[in-house]
Amino acid sequence: MKKYLKVLVVLSLVVFLVAACAPTPAEEPVVEEPEVVEDEEILIAFLPKSIGGAWFTRMFAGFERYAEKNPNVTVIQIGASEGDAALQNAAIEDFITQAQGVKAGLAISFVSPEATEQTTKKAMDAGIVVIGNEAPAAVNVHYDIEAFDIPTWGAALADEMANGMGGEGEYLIMVGKLSSAAHMAWAGALQENLEANYPNITLVQDPYPEGNYDQQASYEKMTELLKLYPDLKGVFCTSATDSAGIARAIDDAGKQDQTYFITFGTPDLYEDFLKSGATDVVTGWDPSMMGEAMANMIVKILNGETIENGADLGAFGFDEVIVEGKLVKGNSWQRITVENVDEILERDY
Repeated sequence: MKKYLKVLVVLSLVVFLVAACAPTPAEEPVVEEPEVVEDEEILIAFLPKSIGGAWFTRMFAGFERYAEKNPNVTVIQIGASEGDAALQNAAIEDFITQAQGVKAGLAISFVSPEATEQTTKKAMDAGIVVIGNEAPAAVNVHYDIEAFDIPTWGAALADEMANGMGGEGEYLIMVGKLSSAAHMAWAGALQENLEANYPNITLVQDPYPEGNYDQQASYEKMTELLKLYPDLKGVFCTSATDSAGIARAIDDAGKQDQTYFITFGTPDLYEDFLKSGATDVVTGWDPSMMGEAMANMIVKILNGETIENGADLGAFGFDEVIVEGKLVKGNSWQRITVENVDEILERDY
């Protein structure tokens, strides 16, 4: 019996060893399905100089367009109907509280960057991405974005104004506010180029008169200026809101043929003025494209990306940006006249 047990044990060991040493069939690799993670919710607030004007209404449309393409992004507009730096500061403070605990960005078109720097710093310290506009020298922002290189545009605008004035005569520049860094830069670029290249063209008022982002006030001021300078041949205004009042004043004074008027603005607001002759050229850019580019920048930064030279921000005019430190510049501007305004309106810019 013991002999049989020994044989059984030996056979069992042999079978075990053979099985252990035999090659095992290769196992099928385990393919793990990637975990699907929904994009994190992002809140973007747009703080314009003032709510209600055609320019900033169009600009916010760009943020809304971006949100439609990106369902995880919610966009809101904050601020007041009055262009005031103190009101912008209050709106930023409120948004800092509102944005606690969420990924958030603030896009601000500054009334006065110097007066808002400390509040934008508080927003950045709270983890909010801050993108500025109309403040090329702003410090407490992640980036400031402008539509184009101002000196290049200023030279082209000076040629435009000189050609419209016949190379001589008096001209006027009106800004939204003297405290607006961008408005002063645009106005200065035109003035410097005219003084350098067209000695027979004379600026009638310096410092520039202010429109204060108020269409009716600008209309009244321009009505007075047309009486004060009856030989005025050229006008440039940096504010789309104020310019509507200026165009109306030129219309009412019957100065359409005498006064060559160039403004920033949107074609829908100036269609009638272009056709009446009260406005000759609408320059600048489509503000909705600026809004879409700003939203794109905020999301990129929240996702850990940097904005590099040549980057495409997903909007016309901002498809190959120039980056100089914190300053981001687009690469084109528009020129809207009576000849092309209908075409531009038909294709929605």
